[in-house]
Amino acid sequence: MTTRVAINGHIGRNVFLVSNILSNARDEEIVALLKKFAPELECVGLWRVESKGRRPAVLLSFAHVGADALENLSRRLSGTYWKGRILSVSAMPRYASAV
Repeated sequence: MTTRVAINGHIGRNVFLVSNILSNARDEEIVALLKKFAPELECVGLWRVESKGRRPAVLLSFAHVGADALENLSRRLSGTYWKGRILSVSAMPRYASAV
């Protein structure tokens, strides 16, 4: 089950998956973490991916960003230790959301 949260009222097509985050991490904290690594990217959507396991995830959508920028952010952020967890990150630049 996923929960959709719109930021700035717009959902883009360039999607980024961040898994192994704390389930109580706030949306603003997640976006701020990404901004620290790529301040030029504009996050326009965030979806929580609920998990029965111990690796909750979020899908983030970005406006006006190319596949190269998402891949670069993925390489920089993957393996980052944040809030007691090692993040796993995947860029999905051609994800077509049905949401």
